[in-house]
Amino acid sequence: KVRQPDSKAPTRVFVPTRLTLLRPGDHVRLFAVALGGRNVEHVTLFTRTSGDQEWHSTSMRLAGRRTFVGEIEYQEAARPFLDYYVKADFAASDGNSSATAPREAPAEFYTATLMRS
Repeated sequence: KVRQPDSKAPTRVFVPTRLTLLRPGDHVRLFAVALGGRNVEHVTLFTRTSGDQEWHSTSMRLAGRRTFVGEIEYQEAARPFLDYYVKADFAASDGNSSATAPREAPAEFYTATLMRS
C-alpha cells in the first residue's frame, strides 16, 4: 500500500540549509521543501541586495517529490548583504494558500554576506 499525503496537514515551506556567504563568481543552489496536504503550484525565490526596496523573483524548479531548487549568484552591491526568502503557493479544491520561509517574510528574511575580492 502506497502512503498518501495527509490532506489535512498544514502547508509550510522551509529551507533546510541556509546560504550565509557568497564570494565573487559564486553560483549557489538553494533548496526549499514544501509540505502539507495541498498540491504545490509554484515555488518562488525572492532576492534583493540589502537596503533595496524591490524584491526580484525567480521560479524554483522541482528537484523531486516536494523539494525545489533555485540558484543565487554573487552580485556586486553597495552594501555587503543579500536578502532572500522563499514563497510556496498551494492549491486545493477548497481554495489556494501560500507559505513563506521564513514564516514572517517578506517582513523578515534570510541574509547572506557578500564577500569582496
